[in-house]
Amino acid sequence: CRDPADVSLLQVTLSSLTALSETDQLGYDEFLRWHLESSLWTHLEVDMGLENTRFFKNARKALAEAENRGEARGEARGEARGRARGRVEGTRETLIRLIAQQLGTRFSLPGAEAIAQMEALPLATLEALALAAPHFQGHDDLTAWLAAH
Repeated sequence: CRDPADVSLLQVTLSSLTALSETDQLGYDEFLRWHLESSLWTHLEVDMGLENTRFFKNARKALAEAENRGEARGEARGEARGRARGRVEGTRETLIRLIAQQLGTRFSLPGAEAIAQMEALPLATLEALALAAPHFQGHDDLTAWLAAH
């Protein structure tokens, strides 16, 4: 590494990585990924024969760790979204079952068409229906309510 411009660039890169790693792990991961994938990095690493230096070995190791952290964050976000969707869907199913039971004990179970209409309702509207259902006098009230909403 004899070219002063290359030495300077390497020093700037190293100091930037060090500062970023101390303050922002996600930013550090992205910065590291960009540098390791850039042609400039390849020039410093391969063309200048620095690929076996401790710095570049550590940088590749840090990139692998960053990718693992990124995968873990992605998996955690996906799992959280899945749990949230499951809770919403479970709530929807419970509300529909509750409404059907309320009406079924007073009149008869709602028909397949009414159930399908309830399944298409947004959760907040379904909650409003669950509150209104005990006041219905018959299936005509359910049909009118669904038509209005």
